[in-house]
Amino acid sequence: MNNTVILHGVDHKVGTTMLTQSVAEMIANEKKDYKVLLLFLNGRKSTDYVKEELDSIARIKMQIDNRIISGNDLIKACRCQDNLYMMAGIGKTEEERYYYPDTAEYILNKLKNEFDLILVDSGNTLDNGLALGSLNFSGIKLLILTQQETMLRRYEELQPLYEKLNLNFSGYIVNKYSLMDPYDLAYLSIRLDTIKKDITIIEMAGASRQAEMEYKTLLAFKDDKYNRDVLTLANRILFMTEKDQIIKSRRGSKWKNFI
Repeated sequence: MNNTVILHGVDHKVGTTMLTQSVAEMIANEKKDYKVLLLFLNGRKSTDYVKEELDSIARIKMQIDNRIISGNDLIKACRCQDNLYMMAGIGKTEEERYYYPDTAEYILNKLKNEFDLILVDSGNTLDNGLALGSLNFSGIKLLILTQQETMLRRYEELQPLYEKLNLNFSGYIVNKYSLMDPYDLAYLSIRLDTIKKDITIIEMAGASRQAEMEYKTLLAFKDDKYNRDVLTLANRILFMTEKDQIIKSRRGSKWKNFI
């Protein structure tokens, strides 16, 4: 059974960090008996939607590089709220060249038996060591894009590289989806050369800028369509990892952000 899911964006504008954190929060909030880990394995710190300071992977880099860190030590380096654990990515962008693919693979191998579910934000570039390492890991991989022609063209341009790297995506997520856009689900399935059921849509939410200002995910703003779509994606991930799905989101319950 595979409990690690890596989400990767086709470009930096598709909302990978927001969506990955939203799914992690949704599952942790609805499945209190699951121990959930959210890792940011890319070239950024990626804590735009977290109020509290998180420990960066940089703090334990020496122990990781020398392979002298245990799974328990890695857990201690994570910030925890209830059953959701988080570790920030690289604090300084200029230091990303010092992180290699085997670093991400080492971390994930150490932690895969410590959690019920691990969600990885692998960013959107393939020339980052942590991102490539997480994509090389034997986890379930989902690709995020939008309805924009530029994003579809970028996917088509990157497709030969994905194939060369043996990156087999188990599904696609079309974020910021608009029902009025002519690039509908049928057209997207043609461009992505896949069937409709392999595409999960996340409708456009209207509070993106406010979410950034308040360091919260969009789940906190009670957008029924967004929450519904994140729930659908969360259930898909739970199904793919052979775990019990969320029957329904608890109505009337107060959303608790990671703070």
